[in-house]
Amino acid sequence: MGWNDHIRNELTESLRDAIASGYLTAEDPGYTVAVKVRDQGPGSLSEIEQDVFDFELRPLIESFEQRKIEDIGRDELEKPE
Repeated sequence: MGWNDHIRNELTESLRDAIASGYLTAEDPGYTVAVKVRDQGPGSLSEIEQDVFDFELRPLIESFEQRKIEDIGRDELEKPE
């Protein structure tokens, strides 16, 4: 597996998590593309859908991952010693 495949797989997994958690909903731009990636993989996207993934969904996924990191950090800080 090449470097780009590794990154793409991580983004796809994050996308699945964002949909499952409700962070990404049917009202969000690109939701249809997100579901297609979740169900059929990123290789199934047309050129236009790939642009939606890159410019709409990728920033959303990165924001979702950042929130997860912040939540983990907050949980660690709030643990009783």
